[in-house]
Amino acid sequence: MWRRPIRVHTAAAPVVADLGETYRQADVGALVSVFSRLVQLRIVKALKEYRNLYAVQHRLGDRIIFPQSLKFLPLYGLALCRSTPLQGGYADAPLDECCSAGYTMMTLPVKKLLKLLYPSLIRLDEYLLKASAQVDDFKNPEKRLPLAAENLDSRGLYLYDDVFHFNTWFGRALSPDVAMNLLGADFAAELSRLPFLSVTMKCQGS
Repeated sequence: MWRRPIRVHTAAAPVVADLGETYRQADVGALVSVFSRLVQLRIVKALKEYRNLYAVQHRLGDRIIFPQSLKFLPLYGLALCRSTPLQGGYADAPLDECCSAGYTMMTLPVKKLLKLLYPSLIRLDEYLLKASAQVDDFKNPEKRLPLAAENLDSRGLYLYDDVFHFNTWFGRALSPDVAMNLLGADFAAELSRLPFLSVTMKCQGS
């Protein structure tokens, strides 16, 4: 005898005379969690349907497959879930900040939205030391580095671009010539005397 298991979700809401009271009692954290899960479920469903379409042809077994155009879809989905509007409850970000970030994401052009979700990290010192470096090299996606701490070299100079902000990261062992040309002799000397701080990185989200 075949059995088909089902999952039952229950929800409880108070009975109120005014519908607005239901909205006022809503749990922001729970809503954000639901939206984040919906994003992931949509991505998984899309990739699963594509895999089922070509599973026999590729003979990949249990491995997931996807077209070249969707190779960054899981990355942007994860970045979206970790963005300010969806990263958690009020303790993670004030309501005004969440609303502002959500409005910004809805009004940005597609290219800028993608960069806001997953900013660009480019190593600059390699270009500054090469006479043949071109401005168009910075537009090449292959020149961008994954946003990971292991990609930061103490001998490098990096640019972090998220559409609205440019952050420059100076490595402690950066070439004195590069630092002097950019900051001047006085600032370059101060840069070499900065104390080393051991900072524990905080991971948000699960």
